[in-house]
Amino acid sequence: MKTANFLSFLFVGTFAAVVAEKVAPELCGECWCIPDEGDSCPAFGNGITNKLDQGVVEILNSFVLKNEFELKSADGGPCNPVPANGIVLPECVGPDIPSGPYVSCAMKFTGEGCCGREYELVNYVSDDPDISQVNNESFVITHREACGVCSSAQDLAILGTGIAKSGLTVDAQAIACGFSFFANKDFDKLVQCFAVDMGYTSSCALLWSHATGATAANCASQCLSQGDNNGPAPECKVNACINCTETVLGEGYDMILGRAGTASGLTNSIARDCSAFSPINHDYCNGTTPSCKTDESLTGPTTSIAANNFALSVPFFVLSFGFTLLQMHF
Repeated sequence: MKTANFLSFLFVGTFAAVVAEKVAPELCGECWCIPDEGDSCPAFGNGITNKLDQGVVEILNSFVLKNEFELKSADGGPCNPVPANGIVLPECVGPDIPSGPYVSCAMKFTGEGCCGREYELVNYVSDDPDISQVNNESFVITHREACGVCSSAQDLAILGTGIAKSGLTVDAQAIACGFSFFANKDFDKLVQCFAVDMGYTSSCALLWSHATGATAANCASQCLSQGDNNGPAPECKVNACINCTETVLGEGYDMILGRAGTASGLTNSIARDCSAFSPINHDYCNGTTPSCKTDESLTGPTTSIAANNFALSVPFFVLSFGFTLLQMHF
């Protein structure tokens, strides 16, 4: 499920190394994914990775999005993307999804060069599942499935590195955001934390703020007792906390989300079916990797919690819940 994949990148184990090496992780027995019954573990690589190169991240962060998708109701007003959180607002409607056998989300660029280019997110429909020859210098497939509120280059840069805008690891920053919300119940500050400190685009930050509240309200008991992310091989079933979160957020959430780790060719620490992964070549500069560093300095978190100092005093549920929600990221 895409929801679980995206959220899983948000809270991946606070005390573990988050920025993974580019080697195949052993998540289901000795495999990085869950093979179909009787199949062997497929090769790792060739469009499947567990982190993006820093040069690619710098390029992504330099791009300027011209058509950010918004969370909105059918009449264009405020909406609630997760009815289970109890907020009384109309349900959100997902972006328009074109019909066709294979739909992917692409970045369509204008201008020359690479660093700082403007782009729009557009859906690409094909009768052929092979998209390896689609990319060119002004059009690049960035993930399978239709575009959504978390499909931007900015959101991919966070997803693909595990490092928040604040400079903290994504898991530590997400737990700081969640802990602050549990303490003060200030939803606006939660959204600000995901937008400013984590670095997500505004609608993506709002979406994950709703997800945080809904999961905390509905899955506390399951997440208090969670163990490993997956059960033993060969089934490698997800634990009760992850299963609860997927159920609470629902399938409609995925359409609003857009980008998921599996659809972007990115693994995390939850084992998923091997067939769920789509190889994606994250080449946004036509085979080159120019330096796109900026002078923009990283800002510290707006939350009052120092993530590196509060870990031992945080209630177990906060760590457990945070771990699980991040595991389901992107």
